[in-house]
Amino acid sequence: MNDYRKLFENIGFFPYFVKALLEDFDPELEDTTLNRTQRKTLIFLTKESGKTMSELSERAVLEKGSFTTVIDKLIAEGLAERERDENDRRKIIVTITDKGREIAETISDKLCEHLETKLSRLPEEDFKEVIATTEMVKKVSMKLTKLNTK
Repeated sequence: MNDYRKLFENIGFFPYFVKALLEDFDPELEDTTLNRTQRKTLIFLTKESGKTMSELSERAVLEKGSFTTVIDKLIAEGLAERERDENDRRKIIVTITDKGREIAETISDKLCEHLETKLSRLPEEDFKEVIATTEMVKKVSMKLTKLNTK
């Protein structure tokens, strides 16, 4: 089997890895009923707030229609805001609210606790390998993203 075939097969396991880590994660948030995609998008907005809907949907790897539905829910919950770009009225800018940042922080904290509970069952050597592997995937993803935008 050549290296690219092996890569292709390994990539196919990424969703199983994420599912194994997150399938039973429920942050039990008060005063809000966000689904998994909405929670992920809210956390994403903590780093990407202030960009256009198009930029955000592309970076979030969601179709524009799906992304709009998610943002509509976040706005309805008071977690995000939508406004027109002052320089180009055709563009819509999305920003996270203070309440959105607080909820995102709560979700992140609970997710870290959840991951610690899940991954603490692994031998330490396996856990360190998971960290190193995910760091490498992140690094390569960022490099490939930069190459794709040139």
